[in-house]
Amino acid sequence: MPDKPQQNGVAERLNRVLVEMARTMMQHKDVDQNLWADAIKTAAYIKNRVTSQALPVGKTPFELWTRKKPNVSHMRVFRSTCWVVLHKIHIDGTFGDKAAKAVI
Repeated sequence: MPDKPQQNGVAERLNRVLVEMARTMMQHKDVDQNLWADAIKTAAYIKNRVTSQALPVGKTPFELWTRKKPNVSHMRVFRSTCWVVLHKIHIDGTFGDKAAKAVI
């Protein structure tokens, strides 16, 4: 039947997994609730780059789609601290800070 979540079990299960992954990441780092969309995007990105029992052994969804091994060396801890280089117009005088602390 249309518009019945019970009829679409696989998609509903994936949605629950993504929400739980995002909730766990957000609680672990005490992230504000208004950043839930970024947490869901991060969870989906991670989910596409890890193996699953439904796929052939050692394969990821990304690998099956692109035929290339996913590179995960760029991944960092969710909501980690970083430094952002400031543009010249944002630096206060000669001895002003050239970078600002940020959270990604």
